[in-house]
Amino acid sequence: MHEYSLVEGIVESVKDELQKRQIAPEDVESVYLRVGVLALHSVESFEQAFHMQVQDSPLKNAALKVEVSPGKFECACGYTKPLNLGEIDPHDPVLECPQCHQIGRASGGMGLEAFEIEVSTDK
Repeated sequence: MHEYSLVEGIVESVKDELQKRQIAPEDVESVYLRVGVLALHSVESFEQAFHMQVQDSPLKNAALKVEVSPGKFECACGYTKPLNLGEIDPHDPVLECPQCHQIGRASGGMGLEAFEIEVSTDK
């Protein structure tokens, strides 16, 4: 469900951008997204949410390309490490520091960071 609401906003942003640029949605070949690691549970569930959102729209044939950007774990003791998909629960971004065993915090890797639209030039 988390991915569904995020994707809903993304699809609306893509449609708005297409309208601004006067591009027909059916000309979109792919949508490229860079999404933070703390914004999704899995790429598969994100893709499924996207395809559900566009299934009855002119964007239904657009491919989705997702890049997940890492977050960062930081502890007061100075320990840091990148956080990749599957290493943290986006709903509970709390981890124990492997160095001092205190609770550290996750940062970065939130929400949609960028999107690009690839359009057919065959017309």
